[in-house]
Amino acid sequence: MATPWRIYRYRTIPSTQTLALAHARRLLMRQTTDAPGALVAAYVARTQTHGYGQHGRRWRSPPGGLYLSAVFAPWPVEDAAAGQGLAPLLPLAMGVGIVRVARSRGLTAVLRWPNDVLLDDKKIAGVLCQGVCAGQRRALVVGVGININNDPRAWGGGWKSLATSWRASTGRSYHLEALLHEVLRHLDTAARQALAGAGRRAALLAAIGRLDALAGRLVTVRSGGAIVTGRAAGITITGALRLHTGQGWRQFETATVETVDGEAIRPKP
Repeated sequence: MATPWRIYRYRTIPSTQTLALAHARRLLMRQTTDAPGALVAAYVARTQTHGYGQHGRRWRSPPGGLYLSAVFAPWPVEDAAAGQGLAPLLPLAMGVGIVRVARSRGLTAVLRWPNDVLLDDKKIAGVLCQGVCAGQRRALVVGVGININNDPRAWGGGWKSLATSWRASTGRSYHLEALLHEVLRHLDTAARQALAGAGRRAALLAAIGRLDALAGRLVTVRSGGAIVTGRAAGITITGALRLHTGQGWRQFETATVETVDGEAIRPKP
């Protein structure tokens, strides 16, 4: 079945996100006439030499993974219901789409705030959402890296014990091209749900809550120069993490998760 978006494929490039951001800027200069929130293009690479995630952290991109960046343009300037911005919620919303693809293959994936997808309590995917502006026009670029057929034994930097792949979990290999189209369809659906009316957005928030891997766990986050530890108590309507600490309730729209139940979630630098 034909899709309304164009796919640009590469063997090895520095970063799909860099190319997708440039594409988004060109679209805004031409004042795209697509419907708000439309998925218009995707950049896909077999490997990346300079892939990156949240806070510019390196995203290892060896052969076997699915690495893509999707362009949504135009993206509404007022992208929220009742005046509440969607930015912190978007990585989780897009993560729901990735989880649905994994679960359709029998993999019980879940979400870890703010932008990770987990399998067997190990990372299998990350989501990076970046906005582009030109005057009063906006676009959204969603970068996704999913460990599909990768072999975790080949990963360095301490990631072998903290991340996994579909193949490592099931012993099966997967057809990346078929998964690409399925992931894009689910990202498109997630974007429409995020921008839809209160009813559909409530359903999206409920899905995020059901998939929340941090709920009830002891979480330490770094916010600015502060380190805060508390019991995770769900995600708010704006995508913020709620923690119950010794000093009461705290809420974080942006922060870095350092540990979960006392265990680090990424290798030491």
